[in-house]
Amino acid sequence: MNSVFISATTKGFAELRKQIAMILKHQRIEVLEQEHFTPASKIVQREIEEQISRADGVLFLVGPYYGYPMQDVQPDLARRHSYTQYEWHLAKRWGKRSLTYLIEDKFFPSVESEPEPGREGRFPDEGKFTEWQRSFWDEVRAGSKSSARVTVSSELQLAYELAKVNWREWLNG
Repeated sequence: MNSVFISATTKGFAELRKQIAMILKHQRIEVLEQEHFTPASKIVQREIEEQISRADGVLFLVGPYYGYPMQDVQPDLARRHSYTQYEWHLAKRWGKRSLTYLIEDKFFPSVESEPEPGREGRFPDEGKFTEWQRSFWDEVRAGSKSSARVTVSSELQLAYELAKVNWREWLNG
């Protein structure tokens, strides 16, 4: 059975990730995702690496939200990268087949830079997260031509783009 790892921040994409997973499962594609990972930093990093190594392809939803910052992991990555950004860099480094959907701010009714519940005061660089995410978005947008990238501004447009994908052909091609 083919498998796809879905990479997206929980903030802004939790429900959408579930919907995409349901579509893929309906097509008998195993869905791998980080939603069920345990909270300890080093364990999450290891789980991400295991899931992406198992996946035949990786689907990325890259939007305005920074996600959860890596801490106590790899010092060069932990300074600026969220776990979701780490997933993108890891898949790129490993040459994984990938589809990337760049989600514009207008996709969301209101983009908030406020931290998720439970994050308040925990991260001294919280104010820089929006700036770092915008830099990452620009990096992905300018990235390698070897992975498909589509910019979308509405749920309808994303649904249309996802419906055009022949998942089995993409995963086995």
